Amino acid sequence: IDLWKYGVAPSASIAVLYLMATCRMRTSAVVAALLSLAALSLVLNFRSHAVICCAVALLLLLSKYRRGALSLGSRVVTLGAFAVGFTWALEFAAREGLLGGSLREKVLMQSDGSVPMLLAGRTEPPLSLTAIVNRPFLGWGEADNISHEVYVQAQHAAMAVGFDRSFPFEYAWKLSNGSISLHSILLGSWAEAGVLAILLPLWLLWACYRLVFVADSAGPWTPLMMYLGMQTIWDLLFSPWSYNLPAVFACLACCCVAVSSDGRHHDGDAKDAHLLMRLLRDNRAPRSRHVSEAKR
Repeated sequence: IDLWKYGVAPSASIAVLYLMATCRMRTSAVVAALLSLAALSLVLNFRSHAVICCAVALLLLLSKYRRGALSLGSRVVTLGAFAVGFTWALEFAAREGLLGGSLREKVLMQSDGSVPMLLAGRTEPPLSLTAIVNRPFLGWGEADNISHEVYVQAQHAAMAVGFDRSFPFEYAWKLSNGSISLHSILLGSWAEAGVLAILLPLWLLWACYRLVFVADSAGPWTPLMMYLGMQTIWDLLFSPWSYNLPAVFACLACCCVAVSSDGRHHDGDAKDAHLLMRLLRDNRAPRSRHVSEAKR
């Protein structure tokens, strides 16, 4: 289970989508593959990956609805409604034991009332935001430099938004070696290195938006681009700088550049090339006539 969650799932998903793109499989087949991966992740207790696969499948279906005439706002609203509904259905199924005992225990532990449901999976944002508020421009250098006073202030902020007083902050906010864990590339970069360090994560989020919502011109590669964008959004918000993510972000940047112009731009380039060739032919014609007249 840990191997699938921490090493295999994202790579396997990318490999499957890559093979389906090279084989130019139909959208229905890609959606079925994504739903199969989501089901496998649910069985193996990898909820975030299941949500991502289902979200990409939904976006693919929406992109085909009325031949892609659905507006961006409608797709965003539909995706948000799906996320809320899926979260509720997943919690209900887990509580009933329909998805295995391991997932049931984890959901019950996270929803025991000691933590707000919105922060049940990731409890570090109060600590990250408190550290940012205290040093927004230059940061703390590293998370372990966060002062004890700020750490206590973050605990009070967490209790103010719904954390129970008995919540184990030391266990949730620190690693086994005692180091502080912010567990977010976006918030952690800002808290540790200041406001300039957040520019790269923000650009990566914009690149993810391009891949998720503006990558229709990628043709058979669209599902892979969408999945890469959705997975990276999750990693930027809820993962630390680890798991070889810098290499993934480099690939994301390349993909964003590759799909930065839509099909209309490519059509315009073709028209410009055709016009250029016609102008060259027109320019050669008078010259050939002048040569023939000179020979006479």
